[in-house]
Amino acid sequence: MGNCCVTPQPQQQPQPPGWSRGVSGGQPALPPAEPYPASATIPEGSSLRQFTTDELVAATNDFSRVIGEGGFGRVYHGRLIHPPGPEGRELEVAVKVMAAEHITGGVSSFQVEVASMTAMRHPNVLQLLGFVCDSPSPVLVYEYIPRGDCTEFLKASSKGEVHFPWRARMIVALGCAEALAAIHEANYVHRDFKASNVLLREDLTAVLADFGLAKAVTDWATHVSTRVMGSMGYIDPIYFQSGQLSRKSDTYAFGVFLLELVSGRLALEEQFQELRRLVVAKTFPDPDLVVDQRIQGEWSKKHVYITFTLIRFAISFDWEHRPSMSVMRDKMKTIVDEIA
Repeated sequence: MGNCCVTPQPQQQPQPPGWSRGVSGGQPALPPAEPYPASATIPEGSSLRQFTTDELVAATNDFSRVIGEGGFGRVYHGRLIHPPGPEGRELEVAVKVMAAEHITGGVSSFQVEVASMTAMRHPNVLQLLGFVCDSPSPVLVYEYIPRGDCTEFLKASSKGEVHFPWRARMIVALGCAEALAAIHEANYVHRDFKASNVLLREDLTAVLADFGLAKAVTDWATHVSTRVMGSMGYIDPIYFQSGQLSRKSDTYAFGVFLLELVSGRLALEEQFQELRRLVVAKTFPDPDLVVDQRIQGEWSKKHVYITFTLIRFAISFDWEHRPSMSVMRDKMKTIVDEIA
């Protein structure tokens, strides 16, 4: 759901298959399946709200504003009153509808996403507001983050459209480290951590999204064996080669992301790969060759070298050399505190 926060487009978009067009009725695009038993996956006592199909048809203006597509479905922009009742206020939401062609895999992904998001209430994790219990496809309703994701923000910075200061980048990295550490403490691995899954609030607070690929792990296990999934550029090479997933796989992806923030380059760019080799090969590479030229004069060599060291250990080809995300969080907090 990394790109679920792009500014909504006004043009009419295809409606989810199996959904009636219009609150008052209409013919479904395809014969609807049996309503998905979403409530069966919701932990007892959960504060998640059960929305109706009609509520979301109205909230999304007939599913006319597609704002993103993820691995298991399409995301729509909407407005609704939350919580319901006289105390509620109008709230912008992102409505994630699982794609019909992925309904079998989508059910599994839906259950994982609900379970993981319910277990991890954290200021740096995207807030899940509720679900739909009478729909032909699994549906999740999230808070809407209008500013965009970190990939788009880095692109805008590279074009000179916004200024992304060194301290703000370190605060974003700290927020992500906080989120990943909390996820790991709740016995989950995110498995798809990347810049486009890091959303930014107006004050540039980082919010981690898209838990559709999250994997539960026991608190004592060092790794689990599973089908390799994730995004190119961020996939742990040990996981890619062996199918063994670890919390340290998220550490690897975080190291890649931290280098993106420091350099202003995106993970799949050719120049990024050159910078990565430089940081790994040299204990103290010249910061002027690595750090984003647009933030020259904003950083100290001490803090840059600390980030280089964190990156080098995080993307090590040996799990034993990679720090836990709680260690990464503590190191990032030290940097941010000293910058202030």
